Amino acid sequence: MTSKTDLDYIIHSLVAAAREIKEGNGDHYTHRFPVAENHDTWSFAGSYLNRGDRLVLLHHEKQEPVACLLCRITSSAMSEIYKEAVGSIDLCWVEPEYRNTGIAGELVKNAEAWFMKKGIKIVELSYMAKNQGAAQVWEKLYYRPFRVYAYKKLK
Repeated sequence: MTSKTDLDYIIHSLVAAAREIKEGNGDHYTHRFPVAENHDTWSFAGSYLNRGDRLVLLHHEKQEPVACLLCRITSSAMSEIYKEAVGSIDLCWVEPEYRNTGIAGELVKNAEAWFMKKGIKIVELSYMAKNQGAAQVWEKLYYRPFRVYAYKKLK
């Protein structure tokens, strides 16, 4: 069961991740990311609580949360080809001072075990193309890019 403190940390993680992504990135999508708690962040975080198809994992140091992983069972980004349900890692946030310590890998390993218990065979995730740190972490954890999204803002 997720506590109020845990929910507060999930909200913090969503906003912190959005702020980090937005830094130096002026693209069409990232400018819409929240920079503070709001109804949307509470709604998004709340959608992960107490549901059998979603999982919230937190890592604590000295009884304080320092990392968060949100995942769910959903359809594939390639649903026109892959018809089975897949796992999706929707957020992986580790406080900057705790990065490169193996925490993300531990959370992902636990999520993968949960997915396997649910009969899921493939896990998908996405990250911003400019986020080289995320690309390195996911590659280290054996996640490989398979599809690239691009956009053009029409005037």
